[in-house]
Amino acid sequence: MPVDVQRTASDVRDGVRIWLAEQLHPVTNLEVSELSSTDGGLSSEMYFFSASWRDAAGNDRDQEFVIRIRPDNHQVIPDPDAIFQYELMKRIGEQSSVPVPRVWFAEPDATTIGSPFFVMERVPGTLFQPGSGTAWTPEQLATLYDNGLAMLADLHRIDPNDGFEFVGWPGETALDGVLAQATRWYTWTKAGRDLGILDVAFEWVKANRPHTTDSSICWGDARPGNILVNDDLSLAAVLDWEMAVLAPPEADLGWWLLFERAAYEGFGLPKPAGVPTRDETIAIYERHLGRSARDVRYYEILAGLRLGIISVRLLDLNGYGDLGAPWTLEETDDKKIVNCPFTRVLAEWLGCDVYGRPLA
Repeated sequence: MPVDVQRTASDVRDGVRIWLAEQLHPVTNLEVSELSSTDGGLSSEMYFFSASWRDAAGNDRDQEFVIRIRPDNHQVIPDPDAIFQYELMKRIGEQSSVPVPRVWFAEPDATTIGSPFFVMERVPGTLFQPGSGTAWTPEQLATLYDNGLAMLADLHRIDPNDGFEFVGWPGETALDGVLAQATRWYTWTKAGRDLGILDVAFEWVKANRPHTTDSSICWGDARPGNILVNDDLSLAAVLDWEMAVLAPPEADLGWWLLFERAAYEGFGLPKPAGVPTRDETIAIYERHLGRSARDVRYYEILAGLRLGIISVRLLDLNGYGDLGAPWTLEETDDKKIVNCPFTRVLAEWLGCDVYGRPLA
């Protein structure tokens, strides 16, 4: 359950300054800037800050940091775990070429600032959001998508048994685990209410699960908008690992595909030239992974269920603000019917309307 944590940026700064001095000990002249909040991040509490200090060798150091704090008052998924993210990013950074920000320290004890947190380097770069104002040419966008999908395949080739077992959820297979995660999210968010098409989708993914023992480290929020890129179009950083899970690699591919469709069709936006089609995206990913993708539509529907659940939760929290106001079609104590980009696509695929009623 959410914890009633009331804190200000000033409170966080004061606590972090004392704590950071202990982590960097022995240091002198430590200065920590005021904290600034981030524009994005619907599922976490984050701040930017800079620090300067003189280390034990007498060298003056400067570093830009990001602090990510467990979101006790604004939980989009149940059981958020900042220390899980720290451990996963640390291992991925040490054991692969996937460009995650360097993590410096983590604090599992809530007494420092009221919640567990970790500190990582702030990575410069441009957020990979086609159509957001960055003037990429079609050729540049094609390169960026190729680089992004190559990274995704690299992630999926990491041996999940090489110290990543903690990422998995209980189950005989990785697919059992990701379905256990989805069930936890669904039950928590549903809270006994009729969720329309999401109830239909939940039963569908259980009844139509493919037979597979494939297992990989899945990012959990695989999409271009969670990638920072450099000026030379290489990837600077892969962000937001709170929903990572062991799963068949197609779970990330399905999420990527659904998010891309919803980002354009769902908001009535034109797809910029250079953004690959669904079939082209699958082909690029397969080329980098070195095998054919299997049961892709199943994993797109699973992604639709998971993203739909998150949308319901964000609407409960008013996390979308004015943007999400029209998406709630009906809401009572025992019903919440949502007509968002994800539930609309789910309804189309499952032959229903967003209430979950079969179409004639």
